[in-house]
Amino acid sequence: MIEVITSIYHYVLQNFVFVGGLAAGLKWIYEYSQKRNFEKSKFLLERVEKFDDLQNTKQVKQMLDWNKSKFTINGKVSVISDATLIEALITHDKKQQYTDDEVWIRAQFDEYFDNLNEFILLSDYGLIDKKNLKKMMKYWIEILNGEKNVKKKQFSISIKNYLLFYGYHDVAAFIA
Repeated sequence: MIEVITSIYHYVLQNFVFVGGLAAGLKWIYEYSQKRNFEKSKFLLERVEKFDDLQNTKQVKQMLDWNKSKFTINGKVSVISDATLIEALITHDKKQQYTDDEVWIRAQFDEYFDNLNEFILLSDYGLIDKKNLKKMMKYWIEILNGEKNVKKKQFSISIKNYLLFYGYHDVAAFIA
């Protein structure tokens, strides 16, 4: 055992510049990766804060969080219930006519899903970490996919059908 330690000691002495350079290089790589992870997390946090500040996001979250909410739609106050949400999210292959409230709801969810899809694209390009994104949006994802059990099962089925029918495949996979 002493012979091995002695031989390592002599190797380090003979190759001091190489070993020192290797150690410095590895330290730089480690620090760079840590800084990059920090910057990605900071970028994600900034993007999520902007997303959460959007009027549309606030409205969708209110619809998701409450079983009944009031919204001003086209100048009139409307009450949006879970039943209204489910009816509004029926796809065009099963329904062709939508009320003004339903059209408004669909527009809110379309914009919400478009913005969520942007996060997924940023993740695919390596600019944000999808695992951290899921952690930050866990509550809302669990409502959308039915894990939270705060909405009727039909709601999560409607969401899934809506996403797949209108081509939001990445969003459907993300919230699944």
